[in-house]
Amino acid sequence: MTTFVSVGNALQPFSRLLNEVVRIRDQLPEPVIIQYGNTPFDDKSYRSKAFFHTNEYLELIKLSKILIIHGGAGSILHALEFGKFPVVVPRLKKYGEHINDHQLEFGRQLKIHGRIELIESIDKLEESILIKPAIRDRLVSQNESELVNDIRRLLEEEATKFSKKI
Repeated sequence: MTTFVSVGNALQPFSRLLNEVVRIRDQLPEPVIIQYGNTPFDDKSYRSKAFFHTNEYLELIKLSKILIIHGGAGSILHALEFGKFPVVVPRLKKYGEHINDHQLEFGRQLKIHGRIELIESIDKLEESILIKPAIRDRLVSQNESELVNDIRRLLEEEATKFSKKI
């Protein structure tokens, strides 16, 4: 059993999440594996890489007991496809972690439907890990492949609308 943490590939750093993971490390199943993207991170006590090859990344999601990820749609979709109930910490504009708060908005919608554990305040991450293991460990039902397809369709529609504005 492992903990896999992924900050995605945004150009802005996401130190807020990685600092909290380091702080609560003793609460997390070992090993803790970190994909740190463009965030400065050089703690040698973790297995970590800026970016994992796609197949390795997907395998880490699949094998993780605890999956802590940024709020990117692709990462969340991969988690749902593997029957995971991810702990999602969205990147926020106010901290310079992204250009807007779309990850927070997306996460709130998925939380309403009970698909993710959304962490809106980083100080709630440890509490979520300690108090909600039954929720975290549950497997996603077969019906959720329909949800994944619906989310993909919605994202494609929004991307098309956005590209027409440019």
